[in-house]
Formats: sequence, C-alpha cells, structure tokens
Amino acid sequence: MKTRDLMLKAIFALAFTAAVTVGCTGLEPYTIDAPDDLAEKIAAYKAEKEAGKSDDYEEIAITTAIVGAEDNTSGWWTEFSQYFNVPSGKKLFIEFENFGSGANNWNNWNVAVANGKERDADGYSEYFVLRSDWYGWGNADYTGSVIEFDYGGGEVNWDEFREKMQGAHVTMSIDHARAGAAYLEVHSVAADGFDIVEKYNQTVSATEDINVFLIADGSHFNMKKAWLVPSEIAEIPDFNAESISVIGYPITVPLGNEDYWGDAVATVTFEDGFTTTVAKEDLTITEPDMTTLGMKTVAYTYNLTKLGKPGKAVLGYYNFEVTDLASIAVTKAPVTSTYYLYDQAMPFFTQGLEVTGTKGDGSTVVLDNAALTFDQVQPVAGTQDIEIRFSDGISTSFPVNVKIGTEAIGLPDYTNGWWTTFLSADKPVAAGESVTVHLFLYSDNLENWHSPCTILRNADMTEYGVVRMDSFGWGAGYDGNPNLVLESDWNFDTFAANQNMSAVSITVTNNGDNTADIRYNVTYANGETHFQQYSGITVDSADLQMGIVTEESYLIVLESAAVDAKLIGIEASAEAYRIGGAKGLTLSPEGLKVNALYSDGSKLPLKTGLFTVDFADDNVFYAGTPGTVANVATVSYTDPVGAVFTAPVNLTVKASEQAAQADPVGAADFSNVWWTTFSNNWNVPAGTAQAVSMAVKSDNADNWHSPCVILRKADGTEYVVVRMDNYGWGGSYDETVKTCDWNWDTFKANINGSQVDITVANDGNGTASIRYHVVYAGGEEHFQFYDGLAVDSADVTFAIVTEESYLIFD
Repeated sequence: MKTRDLMLKAIFALAFTAAVTVGCTGLEPYTIDAPDDLAEKIAAYKAEKEAGKSDDYEEIAITTAIVGAEDNTSGWWTEFSQYFNVPSGKKLFIEFENFGSGANNWNNWNVAVANGKERDADGYSEYFVLRSDWYGWGNADYTGSVIEFDYGGGEVNWDEFREKMQGAHVTMSIDHARAGAAYLEVHSVAADGFDIVEKYNQTVSATEDINVFLIADGSHFNMKKAWLVPSEIAEIPDFNAESISVIGYPITVPLGNEDYWGDAVATVTFEDGFTTTVAKEDLTITEPDMTTLGMKTVAYTYNLTKLGKPGKAVLGYYNFEVTDLASIAVTKAPVTSTYYLYDQAMPFFTQGLEVTGTKGDGSTVVLDNAALTFDQVQPVAGTQDIEIRFSDGISTSFPVNVKIGTEAIGLPDYTNGWWTTFLSADKPVAAGESVTVHLFLYSDNLENWHSPCTILRNADMTEYGVVRMDSFGWGAGYDGNPNLVLESDWNFDTFAANQNMSAVSITVTNNGDNTADIRYNVTYANGETHFQQYSGITVDSADLQMGIVTEESYLIVLESAAVDAKLIGIEASAEAYRIGGAKGLTLSPEGLKVNALYSDGSKLPLKTGLFTVDFADDNVFYAGTPGTVANVATVSYTDPVGAVFTAPVNLTVKASEQAAQADPVGAADFSNVWWTTFSNNWNVPAGTAQAVSMAVKSDNADNWHSPCVILRKADGTEYVVVRMDNYGWGGSYDETVKTCDWNWDTFKANINGSQVDITVANDGNGTASIRYHVVYAGGEEHFQFYDGLAVDSADVTFAIVTEESYLIFD
C-alpha cells in the first residue's frame, strides 16, 4: 500500500467530531431547529444569499414531491428521488417524511451516493448505498463496520423501530469534504420526538461532484426541501500509530528460499482506534540471515501517521525457522477430497489439512500451509494426485476425486458482479410440482450473499421474488406479504466462513394456489447441514419458473446432489514378492494399500501417515512362501469429523523368479572401484518379479561398499541407480517412496558377512519397486524399500554393481 492509499483509508474512518457537535449517545431530538447553532448558520447563509453578499446558501427546488407509490407497493430499485448534486466542499441537507409498509426493517428510506453520472449513463457507479436499518453496501471502499447507529441511546427494538419510522421526519446531511470523503448523518425523528440517528463516512472523489438520491422499497417519501451550504470539515485530524502486528507469515522456510514474508499481512492500529493494513514496502525491516539453518527473527517498524506523514514509530517482530527438511507428508486429511468442476480448474481446499516435515536429523515439524504451494484441481473426471510442495525436490501429494457437472454459473476467480451470471435456462415449475437444482458452491466467503440466489418469475421474465441463501429476499410476491414465512437453522456467526465447498440443493414448489415455497438444503465441507425455507411467496401458479443467479461465487450445476458420496469404510491389502533365499520378508506401513470407500462406489487411496497400523506380529516378518497370510495387521483411519474406520490386512505373497549368477562380482581384496564390476543383466517382464541372493564381503569402510541396483532398459538407458543405504539418483528417484529400518550407527560395521536378498518387481502399471532384505552375520534383520519408480513396463531390466566389496551369489 502506498502512502496515498493510507491517506484515503484514514479519511474513510474519521470520527464525526470534526464535522458536527452532536455525540453518538445521549442525543437530543434533532430537527432543522436543533441544534440552534446549525439553524442560525443556515439562516445567516440564507440572509447573505438574499442580500447578494454570498453564494454560501443554495436552496434546491424539489421536482419529485412524492417518491414511491403512496400505498408502499414500489419494489426495490423502481422509484427514485431526483438527483441531488453535491460539489466538493459543499454539504447537502434533505428533509422529508418517511412512510413504509412496516413489513420489514428496510421498507423505509434508502439513500445512494454515486459519482456525478445518472444511473443509466456510461460510467455510472455507486460509492455506497445505505438503508435506514443500519445496513448497506458499496464499492471496494465500503466498510459496514464504520456505520454508527443510535436508537435513542438504548438497544434496538426492531418491532418498535418499524412503528416509529412511520411518518418520521427525516433530516439527512451529506458533507462532501474537499479531502475526498463523504460524511452522512441522518436523524429520523418519530411523531413522539424519539430520534433515531445513523452515521457513515467513506472515501469519494475529492474533486468531482457526487450525486445523492433516495430509493423507495416498500416505502414512499413526502419531500419537503433541500439545500446546500459550505462543507463544515475544514481540517482532518491526524493520529500516530499505536501498535502493529503481522499475521500469516511462514513458520518454516526451506534453506535457499529468501522469502521470509510469504503472504503475511501487517496491521496498524492508530491512537484513535482506527485499524488498517499496510504494505511490506511501508515497513522498515531488519532482514534475517537466510543462508544458515535455525530460528530467525524478523523485526519490523512503521513510522507514519494516519494521514501518511512521518510520526512516532511502532515496532514488532516474529520468529520462523530456516530448515533443511528431508521430506514432507500429509498427516491429517483435509475435510473434503471430492471436487465438482465443469471446465475450469479450482484451488486445492486446505481446510483441515496437516502436513508434517521430517528434518535431516529425523525430528519433525508441523508445517504452516502458508509455507506450502499446491497444484490446482483440474476439471478431469476421476482420481488425481495434487502435488504439495515445500521446496524444490521436497514434496508430497494428496489424492482427490473429481466429478464433472453439467454447467457452471459465475466465475472461478469470484469477479462476477451482481445480476451478471445466471443458470443457462430457467426451469418451469408446474402447478402442484417441485423442481430441484443441485449445486456445488465455491465462494470467497467474504459476504453471506456470495452464494446462490433463487429467482421466481414468469415466462416473460416478470419477477415474483428473489431470495438469497441467508434468509433475505425482495420482490412483488415477497415484500409486504403477510403470509410469507421464513425459517432456517443458520448460525450467522459462521455462515459466511463456511460457504466455500458447500453442497447446495434448491427446491422450488409450486403449491398450485398462487403461492410457492423455496427450500435450500446445504451441507458444508465439514459435513455440517443446514436449511433455509421460504413459504408462501405470491406467484401466478399457471406461469412460474425458477432461475439461479450468484455474485462473487462460482456454482457447478449437478445432475444429482453433491452430498451423495459419503465415506462408509476403508479397505486394506498388501502384496509382496517372495524374496529368494531369505527366511521371510518385511511388511511396513508403506507397503500397504489402503483405500477410502464412498457410498457412490468411488475409492480414494489413503497415503501413509493418514492411517495407523497395528501389526499382529511385533517382528513384522512373515513366511516367504507364496500364498495368503490372513490378518497380518489392522488399519485404522479417523476422518476429519472424528469417525473411526478399521479394516484387516491380508498379505498376498507372490512368487518371484530366482535370477542366476554363477560368478562373483567385485574383488576379493576389495580393490574394485566404482562402475567397474557388474552382474548379469536380468529381464523383468510386466507383472513379474526377479529375486537375487548373495553373501556380501566388504571392507566396511563406507556405507556404499555394498550391493547397488541399476534399473534400466535393455539398451542400457538407466531409470535409476539405488544403494543399500537409502540413497540413489536418476529419473524419478526424487519422487520415489523410500523406507528402511537401519540403525545408521551400526550399519557400516555390519555389512561384511551379511546375507542380502534383492527383489525387483515390475508392477506392470508404469512403476517398479526394489526391495532389499538384509540379515547381518549376527542374525539381525533389516530392510530397504524403494517403491513407485517410474519405468516403461514393457522394457525393464536390472543388474548389480558394487564398489570395494565382493558379492558371492547363491
């Protein structure tokens, strides 16, 4: 944010004390005759004007004496007052009597402040619209929290409010300050003298005129008079910063990455209580050392006033860690893994996701999602793996299931404005029938109404009503309807935040008696369910159709409800090839295949870390003869809402071919150097495995003085080379799943005299695995697995190579 932006924000939230002398509480009844000094000022302006001495007072002729139908049947945005033009440096006053239907709080006065153009003109835009009931909306500068509302110094009684607004005498002022802000103050004085006060201020053009006009909505106004006087805001007070805080910074940063800020947001609070965000560029930052590992501190200072002038400095700091993670893994699944798309990709939904990093020393740390980057979910039906990256070469993935809808409403970047994106064709609803539209909702979660709205109208597009998902609506069949009933079970404290990734089904019922009902059934991504019911909207039952419109959200239209896929269980299995010459084989969690099962028949694989395994045999070694070993383990999975699912694991041991090698590989005196002594090259057809067994002689000088496997094509083109000590290179090695149970303190000293069995399996699906089973001379057993190696399954061979060791094959 530049200083200019900060100044505009500062102007936006100034207290009214600079403009008026009336406080926010304990207000006296306010009319044109009170306070006295205002009446005196206006009288003085008028006298000077009439005497030809001043142009400070300008009376505005009322051209529309009554705004809105006098029976209060005017719908929203159909009846308006004249435009009241307010140049910069002028203050507008409007007096009128307010009348409303009494049906809803908003069936009273409404005011719009727009640029100097008329509503139908090119370039017309609104700064804000404010209602009499402490509610409004507007452009990017609009902030509802700035509205001040005083109900006679006490709590609002809305039933009483609607009564007091009937016939209320309203004095409205809009001060267009030269600094570039509009200050609105409204006094609605009931017949008994009770004063309801509403105030608001917002950035507007400092130089161009603004237009002000009233809007009827189930209401009408008897206009009395309007006039302009000079702006009363001569100087804007300034305040020093009082505190600063930063949130959203990464808690871990990979070594070599210089970005310690990430998506952090700095917030400054000024002495008057006003709070705003400021850009990193407006801070003075002590740069941390990003070239070494360990905890780091970022210290930051801000020294501008509310108006962007040099002032008192405030400072803060945060800590993060520069780390050398060896790997990352998903340890808690996000709340949903099913996506509904049409023809656009969408961001991966991280709510509930936990990713844990493992450092080089084996310690772990839970990563902030801000430190990670995620692939988008592509609009391709079926299962796809979403890559989750911490840094180059350090990544993991999470599987999601994608289903394709029939059409989309809105824009995936949420830039669709109101009344711009609709269901492609309205759906007729015959008398006595119901029609349901199933949707999947993506939303920016910024406002309640960034969600689907339902339109009821006839074939010539005349509307009966428009209703939102959040218990709000309008229209001829809605406003003032005594038979209309609204029901819902929302928690409005959490409504907006839970819209994204919700399943929404909207049912319109034509009751056949010239009324219609609308019901929303909504399931949040976290599984929580809610409803919104509108009953008794007035329609013509012989001519009714429904449409859908949305704002700043993206809807996928589905053939059936998006909530049909429920997690109903898990399944688990394991396969291993018989390792020739060995007493058995090792089973580890990484060797299991675990799937989540859904009610629609779909499956999603669960990766290691998301489930726990209870092995039946603590030694986790099983007979190496081909066949099935039942109940070798039990797998447990806890879903994001706490439900626990379990499944037994049956191990299938598959036969492998024993590879033949007559001659030893290496030199008996350990003088053979790297890449000089090789075994035969063995072919591994798709869907089979080859095993080779050997006794290892080694000088025990280094970990790699032991057998290595070359995985390659028949023409010698290599896929990967892997060692016995959890190390390798080439091809897809970085994406390979590597597991072992070595004690590195004793590994090297135990190589000599070991019996090593190596099995290479061609899975037949574009991947291969390499598995070592090692028995030290003293009988201690260990394993080293490499799974998921990318290969051409039609062309897989392998050979053994070694350095400063001697291999004698069985």
